[in-house]
Amino acid sequence: CYRNFREEIERTEKVLKEIPENFIDLYPKARMMHRHFILHIGGTNSGKTYQSLERLKEVETGIYLAPLRLLALEVQEKMIESNVMCSLSTGEEEDIVPNATHLSATVEKLNINNVYDVCVIDEAQMLQDRSRGWAWTRAILGVCADEIHLCMSNDAKNIVIKLIEECKDTYEIIRHERNTELIF
Repeated sequence: CYRNFREEIERTEKVLKEIPENFIDLYPKARMMHRHFILHIGGTNSGKTYQSLERLKEVETGIYLAPLRLLALEVQEKMIESNVMCSLSTGEEEDIVPNATHLSATVEKLNINNVYDVCVIDEAQMLQDRSRGWAWTRAILGVCADEIHLCMSNDAKNIVIKLIEECKDTYEIIRHERNTELIF
């Protein structure tokens, strides 16, 4: 019994030695990049995602990270309609398009080792969610892209800026206003 207990302590100590003091150091590839964030802040239907996707269409390689499978699918379809070869990857399905230069995925499916010209992270305020917030935090800290568009509500602004500043990355803020009345 003592031997098993001692082995368990040794395993725990080894694991703890591998955990960095600062969580941003879990993503060394992203730390070596000079990333620039564009924070699209506004309410529902204010054009945040639309403007970000227009930029995504202009680059050679890119990724869109969605909160929901249906949003990822919708973006894949829009990209293909715009003649941008785009694959789909969600927890439920994959549609790998031959010679695709872009990927539309749920945020949990981000491969932090791939490098993109542009990344769009939708609904970034979800980083405050107790069950799925880790995925948005991981995407913000770890995505390897020169230009990262974060679409979010205003209530996420302060925490997102703290994360970006902790990473020593740069950012700008674009405010979006809804041009039409939101009807419930």
